[in-house]
This record gives sequence, C-alpha cells and structure tokens, in this order.
Amino acid sequence: MASPAEQVKEKLGIVEVVGGYVKLEKAGVNFKARCPFHNERTPSFSVSPSRNAYYCFGCGEKGDIFTFVERMDGLDFKGALKQLAERAGVEIRYEPKESKDKRERLFDLLEAATRYFEKNLEGHEKARGYLRARGVAPGTITRFRIGYAKPEWQGVIEHLGKQKFTDAEIIAAGLAKEVETARGKRVYDRFRGRIMFPIADPSGRVVGFSGRYFEAMPGATKEGAEPAKYINSPETDVYHKSRILFGYDLAKAAMRKSDFAILVEGQMDLVLSHQAGFPNTVALSGTALTADHLALISRMTKRLVLALDADAAGVRSAGRGAYLALRAGFDLKVAQFPEGKDPADVVAGDEQKAPTYHAIIRNSVHLIDFFLALLVRQHSKGRALTRAVEKTVLPYIVDIESPLDRAHFIKRVAETIDLPEASVKESLERVGEGEREERVPANPTASSKILRKDRIIEVLFGLWGWLRGSYENQVKESRESTEKLLGDAFDHFASMHAPQESALAFAAESSHESEAAGLKHMSELYGELTKAVLKEEFEMILGDLRQAEIAKDEARTKELLGKSHELSIRLKSL
Repeated sequence: MASPAEQVKEKLGIVEVVGGYVKLEKAGVNFKARCPFHNERTPSFSVSPSRNAYYCFGCGEKGDIFTFVERMDGLDFKGALKQLAERAGVEIRYEPKESKDKRERLFDLLEAATRYFEKNLEGHEKARGYLRARGVAPGTITRFRIGYAKPEWQGVIEHLGKQKFTDAEIIAAGLAKEVETARGKRVYDRFRGRIMFPIADPSGRVVGFSGRYFEAMPGATKEGAEPAKYINSPETDVYHKSRILFGYDLAKAAMRKSDFAILVEGQMDLVLSHQAGFPNTVALSGTALTADHLALISRMTKRLVLALDADAAGVRSAGRGAYLALRAGFDLKVAQFPEGKDPADVVAGDEQKAPTYHAIIRNSVHLIDFFLALLVRQHSKGRALTRAVEKTVLPYIVDIESPLDRAHFIKRVAETIDLPEASVKESLERVGEGEREERVPANPTASSKILRKDRIIEVLFGLWGWLRGSYENQVKESRESTEKLLGDAFDHFASMHAPQESALAFAAESSHESEAAGLKHMSELYGELTKAVLKEEFEMILGDLRQAEIAKDEARTKELLGKSHELSIRLKSL
C-alpha cells in the first residue's frame, strides 16, 4: 500500500499546490512565475507538471509539493504532510512507537492538553456564560477550540501524567513551571482559572496557548497584584512567538482569496473579527510585529490593515514592524476605530454591529495619511505641525519600497505643511542617512555601536519592561546598577521613560531574535552607557582644566590632571 505522502502526491499536483500561493503562467509544457523565495522582476521560477517539481534558476530553490509548503509556511515535513493530506482527503495513521521524536511528543502533549481544556469548558457554565456575554457563538468556540484551565495547582499536570507524559515534558511544552520551595522542587500549572485559546502553527498543530484570566484560585485573597489579564506560553522547541500568528492556520486561505489581511492585537479581537465576516484576520500574541510575521502574511498578500487600538499609540505598538512592512513593499493601512474602542468592542459578537465593523475596515487609510490627519488635529498648522510631521511621518516614508508611492507621500506632506516638495525631500534625505537608526532600538548584532546616552537609557527601559517576567533578578541588578551610575539623573530619565515602558518593551522585543539575545544586549548596553557617562565626565574635566590653566591655578590644574588621567585609564579598560 502506498504511503500517505505518495497518496497525497497522487491526488495533488505541483501546479495546483504552487498555484495556490503564486500566480503561474503557462510556458510551453511547464509553468513560470516570479520566485516567492527571493525578489526578482523577471520570472525565473519554473514548475514542471511532468516531474511534479519546481526549480528557480535565480536562487536555486527546488523540490516537490512538500518542500514547497515547508518553505512557504515555515513547517517541518510532518506539518506539511498533515496540511496537504487534509487538503487531499488522505487519512494519516501513525504507528505507535516506543520512543517518539521529542518535538512529536510535544505536539501530542499539546493536543492532549487542548482536548482537556475543551472538555473543561463544556462543564463550566460560568466560563461559557462569559463567552456568550462577549458574543462568541458556540460554533466559533468549537472552531477555535477555546477551552478552560481550572483554578487548580496541578489540574493539567495530573491529566497529562495519566497519559504517560512526564513533568519534564509538560514543563518543556510551557504548560507547567518548576519552583524551589523549602520542601524541595515543586511543579505547578502555568495556566489556572483562565479561558484558553490554543495557538497553532500554519498546519493547524497546537504549539502554545494564550490564557485569559477568569477566576482566582479557591481561597485566594484580593490582596496583592492583580493577575495579568492574558498570559502566553513561553518560547519552546515548537513555539516561537516571533514566527507564529494566532489564527494564521484558519485565515491564510481567506487572506489569499481576498488579497488582504487584517492584523489585530488579541485573541478575542481575532475570534470576533472572524465571526463578523473577516476570516482573513490574524493576531499578535503578546509580541510586536516581526519580519517573520510579515513573511508569513506576504506569502498570501501584500495588503495589510492594522486594526489595533483606536489611538496613535495602538498603531505605534506595531513598532519596528510597521517600518519593516513598508520596506517589504506592503500596502499598509490603518482601520480607524471610535476613541477607546478595539475590534472586539465594536463587534461584541452582535450581528447588528457587523456592518459598522465592515465599514471601519473598508474605510481604512494608508499609514501615512492616518498620521498626517492625526497630527493636523493635534497641531493645526505652523511650525509645531511641521516639526511633528518631520519627527513622526518622514521616518515611515523613508521605508516605503515603491519610488512612486514615496513621491506621492512627499507631495502629500508638502501640501499638509504648506512647504515646497524640495524642502520635504531634503529632510527626508537626512532621515535616510542616519536619523532612522535613532528611532529603532539597536539590533544585538550591532550593539557595539555607541549610542547617545539618552537613547541607550530609553532602550534599557524597554528591555527591562520586556525581560522582567523571565529574568527578574538580572533586570533588577541592571536597573540598580544604572541608577547608581547615573545618580540623581536617573529620576529624570525614569519620569521620561517609565510611562512609555509598554511601548518601549514592544519595540525592544521586536528588535531581538530571542529573550537570551535581549539579555545579552542589556548587558552590552550597560557597558556602552558607562562609556558614555565617563566620556561626558572626561569632557567636563578637560573644560575645567583649560579654565584652571588660564587662571594659572597650579593646585587646581594638578588635581584635574590627576582626575583626567584616572578617567582616561578607566575608559581604555572598557
């Protein structure tokens, strides 16, 4: 009997599969297209029906339907096989093995946990009542496999233990934590008293969870910090939040068909957006928009609508991702919601409100037009408006890939601030030459570059906000060291940056590949800050020294020479 992979190949041709992702044109007995794996103007990507294979003469990529789906959707072979088998109607039966691959064990564990949470929700009337009140229909609950984690210390641990999964595997899957107590190590559930949203990879395999707080543990007091509204799975061998978009597995076909995608910030926003008639919606899960997220979306469409919070801060929370999207050639628009509202608030599961949501999405405007209109409302006309546009809008225009689009928005800016286009172009050139690096946190690979002192401190505040949950002790040590280094000046910077910590944390996370890279960068930045502070002090001493020499104050000159020599040695040692 043919293997499942062979059965899938018999039922799905290479043209059918590849044609679902890129536009193919007939070229003799074969088909051609612009390669989806590298940028090109002239098609060099060839698809051969007779060989059931593809080859790119530009970059050398080649393979069959499985390797193509693996590359396009970021899957391993089993993920691609699962996805294509479902499409072909081929049932996959895996023979039980004594020892499974570690990743495969994690997938099995996460699937078992998902079923457990689903079963819990069926028997929890209050949690189901909450979802009904938010307008989530029963069919939507089933489609998104929404579940419930009981307010128990070891509910999922005990359930999975009965299915022969070890504590170490449950911890590795991100479903449990291990802590040291006076009586030794203790393992307990990460998610307790939470409505559970499974997060899947592009083939539909559960890789992690997002849990929405619903009820406290029995006997818990109201004292202390309020539990986080949402908590998400940590990074694991199968879950990388910078590469996964919630709902992508269910949205990708609709994204391709409608040729645009909607990006929202939360699980409830996404669930209700799908329910309101926009199955082309994907969501971030506690992370900023990254290049990997954009790569996933770009395989289906290059048109993206940001349906984030109603104010400018909501759009800015996309952070570096907005710049990356423009640079990658996306037509980037912003949906404008009523003040204080998000997609879930507007739809609220009410079918009568769906037309309002449709109108908001339909009337979305380009990112540049959104900020221009916002700044005009805030500053009206004059120099204040010009400076605000220069600071906020021009950096985005720099990253627009299309020269024609750039020219269009240069003209729009010139009209808005009532200045010649030549002046706008001149300012834009300055932004392109260097100012853009000042508005994006330094990448770890470029962290040896000495940033301005205030910029270093701003990035440190972002890193502290991002890493505090995972590296509490290291963040505390870094903050205390920085406070000691800066002295009284630290309070000044804290008053400036602390209110922006959430946005800065988003920006820090989006510019680092992992938390470990962020931790390393945090340490490097403290070294750069020490250099900046010492250089500042050195320059002040040199100024005082010149004044002492002019005044012929020998005692003061000798004292300052000694200090400058000491600082010079310290700087050289860093």
